[in-house]
Amino acid sequence: ISPAYRQTAFESRMAEIAGQLIGGTGTRFHHSKINSKLPHTATQVKWHQDFLFTPHSNDDLVTALLMVSEVTAQNGPLKVIPGSHKGPLWSHWHHERFTGAVADAVVEEHCQAPVACFGPPGSVCFMHTRLLHASSPNHTEDPRTLFSSVYAAEDALPLADNPLPSEHAGRLVAGCE
Repeated sequence: ISPAYRQTAFESRMAEIAGQLIGGTGTRFHHSKINSKLPHTATQVKWHQDFLFTPHSNDDLVTALLMVSEVTAQNGPLKVIPGSHKGPLWSHWHHERFTGAVADAVVEEHCQAPVACFGPPGSVCFMHTRLLHASSPNHTEDPRTLFSSVYAAEDALPLADNPLPSEHAGRLVAGCE
């Protein structure tokens, strides 16, 4: 992790806000990654909830998505279903196989009014771990790059291996008591 990304993940206003959203006595860094959709990339991410990928003893987890490049309606922005974090955790298993996506019936019933998250570089989208979300392909000449950092409440204990292990996993972030 570079010094700039390390500072952003641990000591920035973004980390402080993630801690405020989680609340409680402390917030720990779980993992981070860079996610880029290159120009004219057909990659799309199907509707899912992150908690199934990073299960913890409770769901006090927030992902901060820092827009490194401009995110537009055409270059594959994150699409979310507002309020879905208050609903059920949907299965991501189909025909005895983990697919990482909710069933088509869930999409048809619950994902018909998505809100796209876009903005200039430096914008941040905060997302609860249970929020239904997806993204579409990048149809532009420009890349769409995000720096994603996942934070968990101090009492939210991981129940599975970290998908992106780091020596920084578990570190208390700025703004915590």
